[in-house]
Amino acid sequence: MGDGSTVRRSANIILITTFLSNAGSYLVIPILAVYLVQTAGLSVAVVGAVYASMAVAQSAGSLLAGPIAHHIGPKAGLAIGLALRVMAFPIFVVSESTVHLSVACMLIWCGSGIYVPIAKSVLSAAIPPGNQRAKYLALRNSVANAGVAVGPIISIGVVRHSSETTLFWSATALFAVCLVSNFWVVLDKLGTRLSLGNYIASLVSLTKMPQAKLLIYTVIVFHALFVLFQLVMPIYGNAKVSATAPQIAYLVNSILVVVVPLAVAGWIQRSRDRLCLFLGLSLVAFSCVTMFFCAGQLGVFVVGVIFISIAEVILIVKIDVIASAVAGSLLSISFGAIGVLGTLGAVVGNQLFSGLLSQTNTQPIFWIISGGIAAVLAFGVLVVKVPRGTQMS
Repeated sequence: MGDGSTVRRSANIILITTFLSNAGSYLVIPILAVYLVQTAGLSVAVVGAVYASMAVAQSAGSLLAGPIAHHIGPKAGLAIGLALRVMAFPIFVVSESTVHLSVACMLIWCGSGIYVPIAKSVLSAAIPPGNQRAKYLALRNSVANAGVAVGPIISIGVVRHSSETTLFWSATALFAVCLVSNFWVVLDKLGTRLSLGNYIASLVSLTKMPQAKLLIYTVIVFHALFVLFQLVMPIYGNAKVSATAPQIAYLVNSILVVVVPLAVAGWIQRSRDRLCLFLGLSLVAFSCVTMFFCAGQLGVFVVGVIFISIAEVILIVKIDVIASAVAGSLLSISFGAIGVLGTLGAVVGNQLFSGLLSQTNTQPIFWIISGGIAAVLAFGVLVVKVPRGTQMS
């Protein structure tokens, strides 16, 4: 990984570009579903399909992250992830074609799928296992979500005084800055160069680790349920609460996921896996129950966002801690696999909840049904089998 000063400088650049790239993405993401429905004229069902295609693209990016990091190096992988998003946002300006918009969305999420696992791998490799690694991964999440906090704030002002076009060009400019900054990153390849056969064998070996079943289940379930925040809450909030509810939701979420991770990282590291994961998924169910009462009530809507945001913090940090512990020297493969599983869950969640939202005609009963689904899946954490004799952290 190079000498200490080089590693620190490169890690700091990655943290900065993570902040800027998330700020750029979240200029657009809070209003993306609403834009596709209201401006581009797509139905909720079609938007659900577009979001599912985004998840597929992110999965493809996550699959590529490991081979790229091991074959041509993490620096090139980070550059590719950023460049794809530089290309994506201008497409929204020049076309309202369903196909073109789908391609733009897929480029954004494919770029994210490549970038995030490699960035996490680099930072994890630089920090010894234990509480310090957990805190550093929490710091990365806080920095990432600081960008998420800034994006919606700017987005609200731009939407009120300008247009979506300004948002798309601003996002393009921020990713261009990140891409240029990436040239100052100096990083070696992550571990030994792997052939395709060895890469697949390493991936399979990770699935046989004692905590793998619990990890796989939680990643898929969490990302399926988190569609409730990413897709449904912006549409529902815009229709039933306030025109600015989507931006407010992302702003509240981003503040919490910046502040909370560093405060709870030590507890998450020490807590038993099942208890921690069950708590996180249960909070999603509480969020759904709260949303049932939010029509015309911005304060209640915000409380629902708070519940699901705290769930996000608990689950993401715990998943990262378990994944880094399971991975050993195969960090990029482990985080890439987490990305694939997460996008698989998102595909399922997008199809399930967009269809349910259409069937319930955006009525409050949607949240009761969704809360019941979340509660059942939370209890699933308690019944996933782990080999006897395994010490759950």
